Amino acid sequence: MMSERRTKLTDALVRVLCRLLTPIGVVLPGPHDEYMRDSLLSLAGHGDGHVLTVAVALLLAILTGRSDLCIAGVFGAGKTRSLTVLLIALSCELSDFYAIVYTKENVAAKALADQISDLAPPTQTAFGRLLDRIEEGKGEAYATKIDVHCSDRNRVIAEKRILIATGRSTTAEMAMKYSSFSLWLSKVWLAFMDESQQYGNYHEIATLVAIQQPALIVFVGDHRQTPRGLSKGRAAAANRQKLLHRPLGLRALNRPGDYLPPARLTKLIALLWPDASQDNNSEVARLLNLGQAPHTGIWTTETTAQHLPTSLARLFGEETLSHLNVKSCLISAILAVLLIATAPEEFGIPECTTTVEAAGLDGPNRWDIMLSNSSRVSLLTYKAIVAVRYPELVLHDQDSSK
Repeated sequence: MMSERRTKLTDALVRVLCRLLTPIGVVLPGPHDEYMRDSLLSLAGHGDGHVLTVAVALLLAILTGRSDLCIAGVFGAGKTRSLTVLLIALSCELSDFYAIVYTKENVAAKALADQISDLAPPTQTAFGRLLDRIEEGKGEAYATKIDVHCSDRNRVIAEKRILIATGRSTTAEMAMKYSSFSLWLSKVWLAFMDESQQYGNYHEIATLVAIQQPALIVFVGDHRQTPRGLSKGRAAAANRQKLLHRPLGLRALNRPGDYLPPARLTKLIALLWPDASQDNNSEVARLLNLGQAPHTGIWTTETTAQHLPTSLARLFGEETLSHLNVKSCLISAILAVLLIATAPEEFGIPECTTTVEAAGLDGPNRWDIMLSNSSRVSLLTYKAIVAVRYPELVLHDQDSSK
């Protein structure tokens, strides 16, 4: 990612995290602060901490110069919800922010577009869902408020900053002789590949190659899900085996500890910044030592004297600091990352030095995120399935399953 974009995106993510950690009654400067407090704060404040985890993972990836980031999640983890909140927040913070979300099927594209429309952001006109002829012909039942129709598409695309598209609609658009879509892709800062455990065919490869400048590629999905589903038949089985032999995106990581749940973010910071995490005089170490409890929420109900590092005063007001639940392992990790991001010259940044490191496949930057909680099933079903399908969440220490 180009230096200017990287700096602007880092600053924007810091502002987004500060807003999401600030209680609803505290007003912050910004043209869209009221909307974000009224509409996004409740989603970010969910007890699973997934929205905050995705935001801080993106910030860490940008800081360290990653080119790829995997965000895995169990069934019902709220991956689409987290992506929606993050895209809306960044569109509110940056007037020149461009991103594209690739989905495998039109159903997923419609689900994301519907969530964005339901939240009715003040930047809704900047969002668009790219339709192909087949999907457009299905009628109003399959339409959303942000659809970009085939007629006069070049003019409409030029006005959008965030597009949602399938691999098929993208490759079809790029094949058109006078399409301006390739020019639009040259402005992209972030590219999200939704349900990327299903990827590996030419549609997805072509859409990635079309982004011809450095951008952060974020692979989102369920890394334990069988590629191409469970369809029976000779052709389906052959296609499934073909994808399993292509270590793309979520399938590239296969070692224990590659995927970190929110409860292990403090250990990731200790791995990336070992000196600051072990120095008792360091503010980062003080924050990590405070956060030893499981995450139950962002704020405490009572005002307490927290004895927090004084450097946090440059990010938060006194009222916010007195209510933050700093005993939460997730909140203390986020505060530590915010301190590092706003003072990189003090702590140093362990930047990726090779393309393999930038892809998250080697060195201390071999890490990705696992959204571990599910709101779709009962606790009994969750425990029974997670114990079988997601062993990385139940290894070694007790806090790994939270």
